[in-house]
Order: sequence, then C-alpha cells, then structure tokens
Amino acid sequence: MFLLFRRRFASNIVNATKVSSRLANVEYPCEIVSRSERWIKSQNTERNYYMAPRPELIKVVYNGQPHPGTELEMSKGLSTPFDCAKHMTQMLCDRSVIAIVDGCPHDMHRPLTRDAKLDFVHFKDINVDPTEANLAFWRSCQLVLAAAVESAFKEHFPMRLLAFHHTPLESGSFVADFRMELETTEEFDKMVSWSPSEHDLRAISVVGQAISAKALPFECLDLDRKGCMEVMQDDYRMLCFDDESSQKKCTLFRVGNYVQIYPHGPMISFTSQIGRFSVSSFRLLGGLSSSKPNGSNLQLVYRAQGIAVPAAFLTHFTTYDVLLRQARRQNSSISETPDYVRPL
Repeated sequence: MFLLFRRRFASNIVNATKVSSRLANVEYPCEIVSRSERWIKSQNTERNYYMAPRPELIKVVYNGQPHPGTELEMSKGLSTPFDCAKHMTQMLCDRSVIAIVDGCPHDMHRPLTRDAKLDFVHFKDINVDPTEANLAFWRSCQLVLAAAVESAFKEHFPMRLLAFHHTPLESGSFVADFRMELETTEEFDKMVSWSPSEHDLRAISVVGQAISAKALPFECLDLDRKGCMEVMQDDYRMLCFDDESSQKKCTLFRVGNYVQIYPHGPMISFTSQIGRFSVSSFRLLGGLSSSKPNGSNLQLVYRAQGIAVPAAFLTHFTTYDVLLRQARRQNSSISETPDYVRPL
C-alpha cells in the first residue's frame, strides 16, 4: 500500500522476485544518502591521518590454513584482514566470514592498527566454534533489515530505524524497531489502522534480497560520540543508542549507501554471504514517547522481525518455510513495550 519499491513489482511480486538480482540500485531517501556522504568524508579524514607523512608498516602473521606462518607487511590504519586475504588466496577472500585478530573476533573490513596474529573463520569450519560467525551473521542481517525497511517506504511515509534488539539465535528471528513521523492527524489515524499484508512483507523482503545480491562489503568506521552525531544527524536514533551502548567510541557501519550505528561488531564480510532473507512480520507497537524537545506527537513505532540463512548452506524450501513460520511469531526474548513506546 505504501511501499516505494517500483510499482510494477508491487502489482506482481513474482516478477519482483525473479528480477531482484538484476536491480541496479536500491534507492534511499536523500537524508540517508547525505549520511553516507558524511561517512565517506569522515573515513577519508581517518585515512589521511594514517597516510601522513607516509604509511607506517605493521607485521601480520597468518596462523591459519593454508600457508600457516605467512608473514605480511601491511599499512597501519589502512590495511584490513580482507586485504591480507587478498595477498594469499582467493579462497580466503570468498569464504571468510570474520577475522580472528590476536584471538578476538574482528571485522574483515576493519583496518588493523598494530602488529597482529591473524586467522579467518568461515561457516563450515569444523575446527572452530561457529558461534562468533553465526552471531556476526545475525547482526549483519539486522543491518540489512534496517536498510530494506528504510528504503522500501515512500518518502511521504518515512520509516527510520529507532533501535536494534539483541535476540539470541534460538529465538528464531532478528528484530529492529522503526519510527514513522507523519504530517497530519488524518495520516496518523490512517496508519494506526493499517497493517501490512503478506504482499507488503514480500515486497520489503525483495529489497533485502537485492541488497544481498549486490555483494556489498560491511565497512566500519569508529568515531567518538560527537563524530557519530555529526554523521548520523538523527536525534531519536542516538537517544536509543545510548541505551544500547555506554562505550565512548561508536561504530558506524556502511553497506552501499546505507549507514547505521551499531553497538558492537563484528559483521560478516559481504552481503552476498546472506542467502535466503525474509521479513517475517511488521507490526505496530504504539506511539513514540519522545524525550526530544519539541518532538512531534504524530509518530508511530513499528517492530520488524526477519529470518535469513547463510548462502553457504543450501536450504530446501520446505525447511525454510518452517523457519519462516517460526519467525512470524512474536519474539518473546524482548519486551513488547520498550520505554520509547506509548499506548495509543
């Protein structure tokens, strides 16, 4: 009803599914694109710091297979574990989900800032506990869910991320809350009575599938709180983020033109490591109880749940349907009435 994702797709979702992998671009509102431009500017400032007057070299020792004991000279603050993988084998580039740097999980696209011991983890590694890779996959799917929802709605019905929720893998779904700010009371009342159809959920899912198909890297940038606020320019999101994390440093992740703050990483290496992806439910929680001065009262809070499986695992459609049905249930691991929601 209110979805932006190309009208011919809205009228024929089967065709949308067939051509989702051919989409040239996933379009975002102007404010989201501007945020991405500010992120790139901040990243360039960070890179210039490490390049002046010339890059400092660090030693990275690779301890995994193949070729354990390989020593690499990399650029401090510029080179990432993915850059290290490119110096060794294409197999490491393609299958590695996260890096292990000095024994700790690390983003594949996060620059290295000191001498380190390096290894990689992939989904089918029988010698490594898969928990960290699975958690990184879950977090990454949350980010893709946020990108898909913010892209899918028309500009007249802006949907913006409000909060991410930590949900265990066993809960069956990843979850994020969104806010919609409306201009008139009539629009507000109309949206209160609206609920998405199965057709709408599939249309949003197609956007997420298109993002996955583009094989976009999960890039990251660490900034202080002030720097994050300058890039984000979203007071509501920052207020909720304060409840998600108390750390002085914040991490902004970028996927294509979508930038969002997340309490912690790592994320997976590329969106193409996400296989099947579905938005399983999208429902109204209530109005936004704004603590922002002069905040609008015409704001609604929605909760989206999703499910996905890694591309590394071939899943029969009947098995995936079972997972999807379970993901449609209300996720009981989190509250249905967070502090920022007021009853209607």
